[in-house]
Formats: sequence, structure tokens, C-alpha cells
Amino acid sequence: MRPRRIELYMPELVLEGVDPQDRDQVIASLERELAGHLARGEHPRASRAAVTDERPAGLGPTELGAHVARTIAKGGER
Repeated sequence: MRPRRIELYMPELVLEGVDPQDRDQVIASLERELAGHLARGEHPRASRAAVTDERPAGLGPTELGAHVARTIAKGGER
């Protein structure tokens, strides 16, 4: 069976308090984590509504990207 291609469209991502120099690393980590969820058949629960969450202290850019992806996957706080 041939794998299906799944595209996830995220028109806007606002990360307040993130150093602009960390942006690419945060986004790459976010993409990897979301791809893992999709590969396991887990579909993100976030809808068109805003997804918000508090940033845990001490997370570097890679950990932050993964945290944001998990927040999106579970639907976040609305």
C-alpha cells in the first residue's frame, strides 16, 4: 500500500517571547513533531480556533517546537 500524502496548512503561527534567531529551529522542531503524530495516525485536534498554551520555563528552541506541536495535537487551550 502506498503511503498517503497529508498536508497540514497553518496560515499563522505566533510565538510571543521567542528570540527571532530561534525561529527556524522552533519551526523545524514543530514540523518534525507534527509529522511524527501524523505518521502514527494521530490527527491534530486543533481547529481554526486559536490554540494557546503557556511556555514552560527553560525550554530551548527544539524543545519549544516539540511542545507547541504537542499542544496543537491535543487541541490546546481555548
